[in-house]
Amino acid sequence: MNREELLAKIADVSAEVRTIADEFLDSAKDRADVETRLAAKKEELRKLKLELAQLDAPKPEQPEERAMPMIDKETLLKFSKGEIRSIQIGTMGGTINQIKKIVEEIQNRDEILNKATVMYGSNASTIIPVLTPPADPDGYAEGATNVSVDTTAEIGYTEIQPKCYASVLPVTAEQLIMGFADLETILPDVFAKVFRRKMHKGMISGDGASKNMKGLFVSATGGHVTTLAATNAALKISDLAGLAVKLNGLDNEYEIVIAQSAYQDLISDSTTGEDVKIYKEGLIRDKMIENVYVRIDPYAPYTKTTGQVLAVGVPLERYAIGVAGEINLNAIKKVGDTHTYIQAEYFFGGRQTSDKDLYAIVEA
Repeated sequence: MNREELLAKIADVSAEVRTIADEFLDSAKDRADVETRLAAKKEELRKLKLELAQLDAPKPEQPEERAMPMIDKETLLKFSKGEIRSIQIGTMGGTINQIKKIVEEIQNRDEILNKATVMYGSNASTIIPVLTPPADPDGYAEGATNVSVDTTAEIGYTEIQPKCYASVLPVTAEQLIMGFADLETILPDVFAKVFRRKMHKGMISGDGASKNMKGLFVSATGGHVTTLAATNAALKISDLAGLAVKLNGLDNEYEIVIAQSAYQDLISDSTTGEDVKIYKEGLIRDKMIENVYVRIDPYAPYTKTTGQVLAVGVPLERYAIGVAGEINLNAIKKVGDTHTYIQAEYFFGGRQTSDKDLYAIVEA
């Protein structure tokens, strides 16, 4: 019953109670029967008044409900349906202020990937035909029958096999249920950055083992190698200039990739001479030497031990990355564990289409 119906009923029952009470004055009435009916009506009246009091009682403030973040539109929802955020955490009392926007720690830039060639497709592998051009032709007399067959020209292939790379972010029940941060919005972008960073590292220094990406500094020893004259020597301006001169005139745009510590050695080169001064000024100002761009990469290795690659000249657009599908996000629960594990999976691989494209400076 609503409030109006309750009030009308209470009025009716109260009138009945008064009527039955008046019957006590009639000596002709059975007093035991009157007392029984009066007690029953009083009990009915008591219950009606209690129901009215409950109806009129102030309602406790309802906590604000919010739609929880979802991964793939449905997965997180089953773990976080109907949660509220008006719960205090900890034992010290007071309120907790949580900023909605997640602030990420600063990471290295991965713009070098923008130079690579990326091929998309849900394939087990990608085959890239690679032509080794014939040698320069010789001149022959009219009617010649002795044209030599080129033994160096060939059409081979480079195979890229995407491998599953996975990353897991554990999220506590407190963060998921009582936090304010919009995980649905931020997580895809966060994991995209993680995988791009892994691609970046693989492109520069991947070992190529177990179908991992094969990095430029590993592939470079299969190309054109210049070895330093002195053992365990630091990279010098003259070494870098010599590499840049070799890259001039090639039919692709080359860059030189070096480590941050290699750049520091170049700037600290104490060799005297006007040429070194000019080269060093251009390197500092424009990151150029002999019209070749010098890319300083945070993931490039620089180990001054025998056989280690110190600098690589490369046409970056001929580094191929094969990507199979989109980043897949899943929310995983474990029995007895209050965490929700956000697992991201991405399939990719990469390598230089031909190691013969690479030019390297190697430690003696």
